[in-house]
Amino acid sequence: MKAGRERGFSLTELLASMAILGGTLLASFGLMDNALHVFGEVGASAGDPLVQVAQVALRRDVQRARLLPEVGPVSGGALRLELQDGREVEWRRQGEALVRVETGADRGVVEARVIPRRLTEWSWQPVSPDLLEVRVGVRCSPRARGLRQSTPPDLRPVFSTWVAHISPRGVPEGRAW
Repeated sequence: MKAGRERGFSLTELLASMAILGGTLLASFGLMDNALHVFGEVGASAGDPLVQVAQVALRRDVQRARLLPEVGPVSGGALRLELQDGREVEWRRQGEALVRVETGADRGVVEARVIPRRLTEWSWQPVSPDLLEVRVGVRCSPRARGLRQSTPPDLRPVFSTWVAHISPRGVPEGRAW
């Protein structure tokens, strides 16, 4: 062959390009692994969004309640609250779900909502005449550990419990509490 009409790449050029491609793939694999690990940690710390909805709704209902139930032992039954506008709200466990039923002033059901699923614990206790302690436990999904796993994934369920201490705001005076 003539030296001026070379076609293709030399072995050295092919090895150099393969080394660069391999390094790039290795770096992208490490980046993906770290991203999956961070997403798993963030998801675990954020918790189940339905549980957060339950926390907000329960806090809102207790703060708008006229009176709390009388101080007594821990109860796993229904929590009934009369709101300041005459409506009633009942929180109760139904299987593995927490159900919120709201009835209007005419005692007709306004709204029934199932909030967290996979419920493992539901209890409430009036600690004082103006403080309610609520415990809600749920079964969560296991955390993502990333791509590099030397052992099989741990498929055991993860349990999470949150405890809230909530007090009613009282009767509104004008526009301020």
